[in-house]
Amino acid sequence: QRQQQQQQQQQQQQQQQQQQQQQQQQQQATVAAVQQSTSQQATQAASG
Repeated sequence: QRQQQQQQQQQQQQQQQQQQQQQQQQQQATVAAVQQSTSQQATQAASG
């Protein structure tokens, strides 16, 4: 019984780590999109 409880706790910790990784990836994607939009505006202003 003790061994089963320990295994369950480890699985929960792994799930939490996966959620954190997903959040980080989403943040990186939004930052990249913002950088692209600002760089496009800069090139348009220079050419315009």
